[in-house]
Amino acid sequence: MGLVSSLGRLVLVTINMVFLLVGIGLLVMGLIVRFGQQIYKPLLAETLKILETTGQNISKDFKFNADELGNILMSLSVGLIVGGIVLSAFTLFGCCGGCYKNKCMLFLYGVIIVVLLVAEIIVIGLLYGKKDIIKQPLKDGLKDYRGANGTDLLSLGWNIVMLQFQCCGVDNYTDFSAGKYWKTTTYNGTLLTFSTPPLCCKEPAKNLPTCALSTFNEAVSNAYIGCFNKIWDISLGNITMAVGILVACGVFQILLIAFAYIIYKSSDKVNPV
Repeated sequence: MGLVSSLGRLVLVTINMVFLLVGIGLLVMGLIVRFGQQIYKPLLAETLKILETTGQNISKDFKFNADELGNILMSLSVGLIVGGIVLSAFTLFGCCGGCYKNKCMLFLYGVIIVVLLVAEIIVIGLLYGKKDIIKQPLKDGLKDYRGANGTDLLSLGWNIVMLQFQCCGVDNYTDFSAGKYWKTTTYNGTLLTFSTPPLCCKEPAKNLPTCALSTFNEAVSNAYIGCFNKIWDISLGNITMAVGILVACGVFQILLIAFAYIIYKSSDKVNPV
């Protein structure tokens, strides 16, 4: 038990030190996003160029700059900062509990991992068994989608996803039917009514506005390609990869729980160091 306990302490402390660095990294990233726009603005140039070109093809008055995107990213910085603090605090339980055989810290650390493991199993089960639980809220949110001109977080997020993954909506273009902000625009003095959001075009900067006026030309439109299935197929839908990663994560967490338990029990017999 002494050898196993010592090995467990080494592994537990080492792993938590790594995740502590990750937590600190998230915290630093959040602070950079919150207070250092001049650092990341150059990295956004290409995305801004595509979005602005697309927006100007729709409306010559469209303007999108790094300041607007920076304002959106600033709201995300809160998540990074909070996530970094929470992860750092959690890993400190593992580090200090392992180093000093602190039973209280080890107990809390083990309980948190057990809760996380159970939650992960439930979420994964829902993802594979009832995709509509995930899909429907995504579809409901699309009623507020504002098209290529949208600079709000929801519109910008969907625009980037549809550009990156060459897809349209959750299942297809009809998911946007409840929206009212993206359907009409003035183009060269003519009022146009879109059938699909402009970002559902394969090359929106080149093919607008014609590619968004019809949903039947698959050569220039992604109208029938859903983003959910597109992303699913390259992630959880890839069974070989997904099973390998999920099993590895599960075993990893079970080992952490086991090591925390072994150290916890050994602290009854050995004085803290």
